[in-house]
Amino acid sequence: MCVSLVSEDLEQFVSGADMGFIYVSMGSSVLTAKMPDMLRHMFIRAFEQLPYRVLWKWEAGEGSIADLPDNVRLGRWLPQQDILGHHKIRAFVTHGGLLSMFETVYHAVPVVTMPVFCDHDANSAKAVIDGYALKLELQELTADKLVWAINQVIHDSRYRDEVRKRSKLLRDQPEHPLNRAIYWTEYVLRHKGAYHLQSPAKEYCFVQYYLIDVALFCLIAGYICAKLFIKLNSVMIRLIVSHITNQQSSNEDGVTKMKSEANGFSSGSAEITLRRNGNIVSNSNSVSVERTISNGESHKIGACLTNGIKQRR
Repeated sequence: MCVSLVSEDLEQFVSGADMGFIYVSMGSSVLTAKMPDMLRHMFIRAFEQLPYRVLWKWEAGEGSIADLPDNVRLGRWLPQQDILGHHKIRAFVTHGGLLSMFETVYHAVPVVTMPVFCDHDANSAKAVIDGYALKLELQELTADKLVWAINQVIHDSRYRDEVRKRSKLLRDQPEHPLNRAIYWTEYVLRHKGAYHLQSPAKEYCFVQYYLIDVALFCLIAGYICAKLFIKLNSVMIRLIVSHITNQQSSNEDGVTKMKSEANGFSSGSAEITLRRNGNIVSNSNSVSVERTISNGESHKIGACLTNGIKQRR
């Protein structure tokens, strides 16, 4: 592919790499120049171990790193499409942004990803599953791991083969993307804005567009359902407690009755009259007994009997 790098010295740097070069970029949303010193030194230790030249997107520009190895070149802004399309590129080290992943697949360059946030992790995981990427975690990153990952995607032909397959799939289109963009631009101009293709949502008011009315309905319905649930729950608890209390009271009455029967007493009362001369008259339920003591004093004793008693003296 023909490339048009921004500067001639940059072209000389990548073209003069006998073993090829590595492109390192964390995109526009991740500022590598603000990374911790420990992480920066780790990257430098890894790059100086590589037999390849390294082109590193660094927002602070050249001269901002004192201990920069000879095989590393910094750039405040780099033409990523042209670099990925260069015939001497060997691997791409990136954060895993969506556009970067599309571009590396289009140019069939194996990739080492280091996700930072947002969709980076999902894009990286998809690339690993597709077989053209290795994923490293920044929290666990070391110089040795980075060197190993770069060498792995370069020397293991499986990564290059898989990314070439994906590149063919991406490129297989009925027309060139530029021609398609030109066609649709002219289409909109020909049809005065192509209003028939525009979304009706552009006519919605603020409340409709952001579904505020739907959100309010859901909140009110949820509040009513919650109140009903709490009310029903309270009623059920009261019914359960009342049932348990009645059951316990019934059990206590039964126990009391059983104790009374065991002691030989019934609810009826009987009077027993005892006389000293020896006559006793007994009834099945109620008996009056008068007992005469030697001193002439008589007493009446009441007792509850379950069975009739007959006795003579």
